[in-house]
Amino acid sequence: MTIKLTDGQVRRVLNNMTKEQFLDLLSEDVEKYVDWICDFIWNFVDSEKTQSKLKRAFPPIQMELFND
Repeated sequence: MTIKLTDGQVRRVLNNMTKEQFLDLLSEDVEKYVDWICDFIWNFVDSEKTQSKLKRAFPPIQMELFND
């Protein structure tokens, strides 16, 4: 089942999440949400300077390719 939310509804959900809930959401599917964050920065931040600041603020993403 797919539920479609308006932009306002999505903002309201995100504004009412705790940091821990937000991190839990991101950790469920890291690749999907990294793409989502990058799309957000690309589409909603007009200033290249601000985009660069945001990108530098994120820690490097590390992936475990092989489980020893």
